[in-house]
Amino acid sequence: MAADEELLRNMRNQIKGYIHMKGMTYEKVAKLLTEKYGRNVTAQSLNNKIARGSIRYIDILQICDVLGYKIKWE
Repeated sequence: MAADEELLRNMRNQIKGYIHMKGMTYEKVAKLLTEKYGRNVTAQSLNNKIARGSIRYIDILQICDVLGYKIKWE
């Protein structure tokens, strides 16, 4: 279980870091997601998903998209 917790912590830190590097806040990302994908996303719901580790891969892809990032598998 410790390995899963470490992966979850790394995932949370990476998402937060990428948001911060773009000079964004959860509020701004939530607004962009709502505008682009027509979903009702709030800063609180985004934060909760990231904190709990219940964020879906599609959510991560959409966050990357609005931030201008792409996920590259090597």
